[in-house]
Amino acid sequence: MSDYRTDEETVEQLARWWKENGTFLVITLLLVFGGLFGWRWWQDESQRQAQAASALYYEWLEARGAGEADSGAALAARLRSEYPESAYIALLAFDDAARAARDGDLAAARRALEEVLEIGATDAIEDIARLRLARIELDDGDPRAALVLVEQIRQAESVSAAEELRGDALLQLGRPDEARGAYALALTTAVTGRPLLEMKIDDLDTPREPGE
Repeated sequence: MSDYRTDEETVEQLARWWKENGTFLVITLLLVFGGLFGWRWWQDESQRQAQAASALYYEWLEARGAGEADSGAALAARLRSEYPESAYIALLAFDDAARAARDGDLAAARRALEEVLEIGATDAIEDIARLRLARIELDDGDPRAALVLVEQIRQAESVSAAEELRGDALLQLGRPDEARGAYALALTTAVTGRPLLEMKIDDLDTPREPGE
C-alpha cells in the first residue's frame, strides 16, 4: 500500500509539474526543432538560389560571347530581378562600366561602378570598384575625388594599384614630390613587375630644363 501511495504521489507531482511547465516545454521543443529544420531549409534554399543564379549568369556570358545583344540584355534583366543580392550583379555592373568607358560615357561608367558599392559586395569587389571609379575621376579631371576613393581601399592586394592612382592624382594636382612617394610605395608593394610604374618614377626623376 505504501508503494502504491508513493507511486500515486509521484504521478500527482508529475501532473502538477506538467501543468506548470508543460506549455513552456512544448514551445521550447517546437522552437528548437523548428529552428533546426528552418536552418536546414534556409541552407538548401540558399544553395538552390546560388546555383540558379550561377546558371543564369553563364547563360548571359554565352549570349554576350556570341554577340546576342538582345538575349544578353534579357538575361541580365532576369538576373537583376530574380537574384538582386547575388554577387553576379556586381559582375554585370563591371561589364556595364567597361563598355560605357570604352564608349567614352564616363557618367554611365560611374553609375555602374557606384551600383557595385551600393549592393553590399565583398570588400575585395568593392575595392576593385573604387579603383576603377578613381581612374574615371582622373580621366574626368577630378583628382581630389580620386584621392577620396583610394583612401577607402581596404584589401592589401589592392594597395599597389591604389598608391599608383594616388600618385597620378597628386601629379595632376601639381604635387610631384608626394606623387613620387606614392609611386615608390606602389612599386614596393607590387606583387609582379610594374614597368609602366617604373617609367613614371623615372620620368619624375629626370631633370627638366626650365620651361618644360
